[in-house]
Amino acid sequence: MNWIEKNIRRVSVARMVLAVVVIAVIVLALAANARYFRNFFKGPYAITPAELAAAPSADALPRYWVSLKADQLVESGFQEITIHKKRGVERSREVSANYFVAVIGDRLLLVKAHQDMPTAALNGTLKPIAGKADLGFFNSPQVQKHRARFYPMMLDTENFKSNGEFGLAVAALLGIGALVYGLIALRRFRDPAQHPVMKRVAEWADSVEMSKLLEKEATERNGLKFGGHLFTANFVVREGMLNFDVQRLDETLWTYKHVLQKKIYYIIPAGKTFSVCLNWMGASWQISGKEANIDSVLQYLAERYPWMLCGYSDELASAYKKNRGEVAGVVFNRRKEALAGVNA
Repeated sequence: MNWIEKNIRRVSVARMVLAVVVIAVIVLALAANARYFRNFFKGPYAITPAELAAAPSADALPRYWVSLKADQLVESGFQEITIHKKRGVERSREVSANYFVAVIGDRLLLVKAHQDMPTAALNGTLKPIAGKADLGFFNSPQVQKHRARFYPMMLDTENFKSNGEFGLAVAALLGIGALVYGLIALRRFRDPAQHPVMKRVAEWADSVEMSKLLEKEATERNGLKFGGHLFTANFVVREGMLNFDVQRLDETLWTYKHVLQKKIYYIIPAGKTFSVCLNWMGASWQISGKEANIDSVLQYLAERYPWMLCGYSDELASAYKKNRGEVAGVVFNRRKEALAGVNA
């Protein structure tokens, strides 16, 4: 097993472990919300006044997504107001809920409605009366007189299934993604030749010699390392727990230094970040690091590979994006001329 295969298997194992962890987290999250999903799949339960009266709290009910018929629905005039702020300054406010009182026999049930006035045929989630606005409803002396008649829970008419539908969709996407991610890693672990790096190396005209040179330079670790990448004399190696890739420096078409000015509130300067952009025929990498390291790499590339296009311009960026083959042809001719001059 050579150095490339070892790294492919190392990364593949890490990716398989990550896939298993993601799937396990999804299963645990669904299990932790088993009560909710039981209600989700069974649908609203037609609860009776007797069952409501017998329940000490909403949490004690196995079926808390319910439907019920009130004898009368009274508008209380109490509202929940949501204030929208930006950087501590109020920008707007809106009514996020209206509170009603459902009369059920000689008992009362607090109803929190998020849209128009509900009908006497109620459908919603039974919840503890715990929110700040919910508890505020009972601060009124007029309400306090009837406090004993209220059930020790409230009905929230907000769409019960919306969170579940969103959660299941996310869980399905993450689960399928993790499964595919893990299966690809398993295939590459079993057969490293399926990995893009192995395929790229196999396409090199001098693949055997270059593979040996790559292993020698990478294991000696004499190059410059920053931003999760190792620059050796002839290669750049992307190293990480979940990533492994290799590119030949002599095949680089275009390189330049990228400087990003960071600002606070779009005005106040807050430092700069530096990166080297390396562009090949089939890939583009942007590697961040200290400015001194970026400059060292660019200087080395310009001196070692004089045929490479160096420096940024909008025209070159457009040509690389729209007609990469033409840019590669220009670099190929420059390389041919440079090597001819060396051999002359």
